This record gives sequence, C-alpha cells and structure tokens, in this order.
Amino acid sequence: MVVTEDQTAARRAYYAANRERILSSRREHYRLNKEKLLAYSRQYYQEHKDKIRSKSKRWYDENRTRKSAYWQQYYQAHRDAVLERNRQRYAQRKQSAPPGQEMRQTAGSERIVAATPV
Repeated sequence: MVVTEDQTAARRAYYAANRERILSSRREHYRLNKEKLLAYSRQYYQEHKDKIRSKSKRWYDENRTRKSAYWQQYYQAHRDAVLERNRQRYAQRKQSAPPGQEMRQTAGSERIVAATPV
C-alpha cells in the first residue's frame, strides 16, 4: 500500500482539526488498559532482553566514542590557546624587562633575574 502526498496531507489536516479529541481518547485507552499494556511491555522485555541490551550497549558505546573524540578536540584546542597566550605574555614581559636583566623561565613560571656574568 502506497500512501500518496494527498492522503498524508488529509491525515495531517484531520489530526490537526481533531487533536484534542484524539489525544483524550488515547489517554482514556491507556488509563483503561494500563495494566495490560505494562504486562505486555514487561513480557516483551523479558523475551527480547538480549536484543534490547545489545542495542542499548551499542548506542552507548558509539555515543561514548563520539563524545570522547569531541572532548579530545575541545581540550586540545583549549590547551593550544592557553599555550599561545602564555607565549605571548612571556614575549611581552621579555620585551618590557629593563636592560641588564634577562628572563629566565622555570617550571611553570617566569622570573626576571639580573644578568650576571658566569
């Protein structure tokens, strides 16, 4: 059975015109048959547990891989930006150091020390 665009448009127009009535009938159906629907869901889950879990695990793994790649890129870009700012600050301080003093960079910090002949 092929559904044409006219049929689709007619179905959407009908739903738009009768939305509240349709939703209230669906709510009423669920309220009246809630136990039966939940029992069916529980039974379906028990019968297809492996299939459902494997699909969930696959989605979880794919999402974890995608997020991992995203955060690696994010932190690499952030790290590069921080290092570049530090290089610029070091260059500015080096230029603004008074004559006769030199910049010496130590582990994570910079110090201005007097140039002493060795």
